[in-house]
Amino acid sequence: MSHRERDAEILARELERQARRERAYFRYALTGIVETAADGTVMAANPAAASILGVLPKALPGRPLDALLALEDAQRARFTRHLARLREQGIHRSELETRRADGSAATLEWTSVEPKRWAWLTAALRAA
Repeated sequence: MSHRERDAEILARELERQARRERAYFRYALTGIVETAADGTVMAANPAAASILGVLPKALPGRPLDALLALEDAQRARFTRHLARLREQGIHRSELETRRADGSAATLEWTSVEPKRWAWLTAALRAA
């Protein structure tokens, strides 16, 4: 095995270790994490996000995020402002009053990050 091949193998192992670590952080985080496409469709969500929203984890991917939040008009306007500020600033934090799937009220601390090079956002949710 050449020096170059050995370096490539070491790098591949390290990248795989890092990917496993990131998947574990995502899965076991106590904060809800939601990744969406640019149109607001949920691409991935961790179990904490599903618990906070009161749904099963498998029910999240493919659904529009705003539909999952069950926002009333005033809160929907606040969420729209949140997204506008997010697009301007690349990161934004706000609180939203919503209802979980079972109808119970929830206040969500919503922190969103929109990487400039990708068309998705990650939102960290915490029931206040």
